[in-house]
Amino acid sequence: MRHWACCRMLLMAKNNPGIIYSLAWENAMQRKLNAAVECATECLEMVMGGSVSAWKLLILVLSAQQNLQEAEAVADIAIDEAEKDDQLDILRLKAQIQASRGQFKSAVESSRVLLAAIQTKKEVWKSTTSDKVKSLQKLEMDAWLDLASIYTKLEAWHDSTICLDKATSIDLFYPKCWHIRGLQLEAQSLHQEALMAFSFSLAINPDYVPSMVCMARILRKLGGKTLSIARTSITRTFLRNALRLDPTSHQAWMDLGLVLKSEGSLLEAADCFQAAYELRELSPIQDFSEQLPIMLQ
Repeated sequence: MRHWACCRMLLMAKNNPGIIYSLAWENAMQRKLNAAVECATECLEMVMGGSVSAWKLLILVLSAQQNLQEAEAVADIAIDEAEKDDQLDILRLKAQIQASRGQFKSAVESSRVLLAAIQTKKEVWKSTTSDKVKSLQKLEMDAWLDLASIYTKLEAWHDSTICLDKATSIDLFYPKCWHIRGLQLEAQSLHQEALMAFSFSLAINPDYVPSMVCMARILRKLGGKTLSIARTSITRTFLRNALRLDPTSHQAWMDLGLVLKSEGSLLEAADCFQAAYELRELSPIQDFSEQLPIMLQ
């Protein structure tokens, strides 16, 4: 069914960049990355580089191919091509690419440039529509959380906490704020406190997959080598629910494999490890699902 839908889209796609973009997104979601690159590039050629959505998708697909150097180069081109108002999302992607490449100093600098630009934009948009302000606030929270994640990797706990506090001051009920705080606490081996943070995240959004996976991981760590039957069951439930919501979560597949291995289900565990390996090799710096399947700009 999906194949025929794609074929119909191909027939309709001539001179229609919106359809080409949707094809790129569909291919990306199916991890057909070469086809996704071709479609995203064709879309950009058709609109003469005038689509931020297509630039972002192309950058994400290149990152999923683990071609981070080219992804960063494309991000620089996109920033040059985009209108000033449209540069912010791409600048965030650039910072994330730099962090993924281990270029933490550059990533911190890019994040600071982004946050300064957001602050300037907030002053300009004080009297504008609420949707634009909400979108900008979410981007600001994500930028602070990206920065907190970088400082966590550097074990700069004080700086990480400052960034987390900045994010939560914007919206205390944003599940990702509590999730990133949980990762910070876990990195300090404060497992009970991390478990509490992930619980808060899931209390806000019970379907927030990253926190479901982390809850399962913490429960497995607290259980040691011999998990109790009840704790094993809870851990497995978290992971299976996470995979039901997001079958592309390589960490969920990996952790489920570890649980099954501890239970002696070695064949099932091997299948999970294989899925985890394949998906990890095709993971973008942001989930493709965060991109809309239609071209807005």
